[in-house]
Amino acid sequence: MSLSRVPELTSAAQPLTSKDERRGRPRIPRRALVIGVAILIVLVTGFYLLNDGVSVSQVLWSAPDGVCGLGHAQETGFTSGIGAKLTSAITIANPNSSAGCTVGELTTTTSGFQVISSNTPFTLPPKGSRLLSFEVRVPWYPYDGPLNLDLR
Repeated sequence: MSLSRVPELTSAAQPLTSKDERRGRPRIPRRALVIGVAILIVLVTGFYLLNDGVSVSQVLWSAPDGVCGLGHAQETGFTSGIGAKLTSAITIANPNSSAGCTVGELTTTTSGFQVISSNTPFTLPPKGSRLLSFEVRVPWYPYDGPLNLDLR
C-alpha cells in the first residue's frame, strides 16, 4: 500500500484585484481623475479669459460679384476679446452715373467670423450713397489675421 501526499490547504486569502489590474492596466483613482480634469478646465478657461484673443490686422472689403461696380477697399484692423460682438458702419457709394444698383447682403469668408446683422438689402440711386450698418461676431478662439467682408 502506498501513501500519496495530499495537497496542503492554506488559509491565506488571495489579495483582491480589480479587473483592470488583472488585465495588466494600472488603475487610476477616481479622485485623481476628477482633480486632473478640474485642473485642465481651469487652465483652458484661464487661457481664454486672459488672452485678448482676436487681432484683426486689416478689414478687406470686396464685391466679388461686381455689386454696384465696387472693387476692393481696406481699413485698419482692430483687437477684441474672443466671442465679442462688434457694431460698425461704412458709407457705400454708387460710382455709376446712369443706373441704380442693389446691395443684396454682407457676408464674410473669414473662418470663425459671422455677420450677425446688417441693413441690407438696399438700392443706391445713380451717384448715390448710403450708410451700411452691421454687426460681426468674432471667433470664440484666438485669431490673428485679416477679416474679409464681401458685398453681394
